[in-house]
Amino acid sequence: MKPFQLGLRPLFFFSCVFTVLLSVDFVSAQGLLITEFQAFNESTIQDEDNEYTDWIEIFNSGEAAVNLNGYYLTDSVEELSKWQFPAVTLQPGRFLVVFASGKDRRNPASELHTNFSIERNGGEILVLITPDGSSVVSGYTEIPEQIEDASYGMATDSVFTDPIGEGAALRAFVPQNDLLGDTWRSFDFDDSGWSESTSGVGFEGRPPGYQALLGTDLLEQMYRVNPTAYIRYEFQVENPADLDLLSLDMRYDDGFSAFINGELVASDNSPSAASLTWNSEASSSHSDRLAVEYIEFDISDAISSLRVGRNVLAIHGLNTSPTSNDFLIYPRLQTVEVGDIQPDLRQYFDAPSPGAPNNQGFAEVAEKPSFSRESGAYTGSPTVELSTEVENAVIRYTTDGSVPDETSTLYSEPIVVTGAIEVIARSFEDGKLPSPAKRESYLLLHANVSNFSSNIPVVLVNTFGRQIGENWTEGYALI
Repeated sequence: MKPFQLGLRPLFFFSCVFTVLLSVDFVSAQGLLITEFQAFNESTIQDEDNEYTDWIEIFNSGEAAVNLNGYYLTDSVEELSKWQFPAVTLQPGRFLVVFASGKDRRNPASELHTNFSIERNGGEILVLITPDGSSVVSGYTEIPEQIEDASYGMATDSVFTDPIGEGAALRAFVPQNDLLGDTWRSFDFDDSGWSESTSGVGFEGRPPGYQALLGTDLLEQMYRVNPTAYIRYEFQVENPADLDLLSLDMRYDDGFSAFINGELVASDNSPSAASLTWNSEASSSHSDRLAVEYIEFDISDAISSLRVGRNVLAIHGLNTSPTSNDFLIYPRLQTVEVGDIQPDLRQYFDAPSPGAPNNQGFAEVAEKPSFSRESGAYTGSPTVELSTEVENAVIRYTTDGSVPDETSTLYSEPIVVTGAIEVIARSFEDGKLPSPAKRESYLLLHANVSNFSSNIPVVLVNTFGRQIGENWTEGYALI
């Protein structure tokens, strides 16, 4: 990976409050860059309080470690020393994620949180300032409008590959004794007698649950029999020397230990590798809600264990007990060759990557679709039409509260309102980030209230199936 040197060039901020012109310089401060940030984090990454807050990613593109002690982050031209870093060292070629939550936490041994959040509607600055408070190291002098669950940052030409992806081929085995010991983890182990199938591995005793994720169903082999399953994936790496980063993303219920070519690379809710046996149990549970979301494990230190060509990922999957009614192991392995960063080319990213190189991005955002009806209460059989003036753009929508993606329903005809409904729509254009989601909500009233009138305000409340607070388990409607 080539270090990027940021040249000197003048940059001007204009403050309407003080009507002064503040001149500062971008300086080459040992290769520090704000490579990515997210101001509209709905589901990308949670902080230590399990909250989805804004975040900022700092990258050290230089060749030496940098102590960030005394550097500042700010979103205000009037207060360049707004939030100061503690003594945190950022190694070369590595990332640091700082949550822009407003919680102001500066413990170097824990998560870092700024004392400000990022304005999602755009217009603010976001910059990294030198310890003397006089110069800008890296940043954004005018943030554009931000998009829900997308991030924004610097383009790169990094190369991403998924040696183990969705639905990857595997061999699985549920042991009945300890005859294999730990030999099954090794590179040379002969697994030709094992069951051959695809990801993910597990079972679901109370459908639907994990059923849609299962390519290998082990209900009969595991339920009330054994909380352990052995799983092996073969994958190819052309040249390990070219790789900069290696990550293992895991969906799991309840625990696992993962080995690459026989070497332990990651584990969670698992006994130590030396303590694992043919019928080991997970040390604690991993909730069903979290189990279906990938959790990333940085295993870049394991690049040295990779071989040219064939490699083996062996996973010891663990359930909390033989009587647990569900189980899931679903890995995804990604390699990254970090390419040159292009600080002057800013893009939106529909797949944010906090703590990792930026994915392929988009320079522009598609325009929002239009609705023929505004939110409101209607009688009869009202219909809603969606439209866009952009040629070749398509509209996708949902009615279940989720934000539409490329797999959501394609709009082709008017939507008939038959009850309480929330329509969320986005436009999709080739070469552009999908538009911000646009929402309209509709309530259908009985015909006998069409002529109703009142001299006091009437409030209609409907949660469209969503929970109200911790004590409500179902949606709620109130008139």
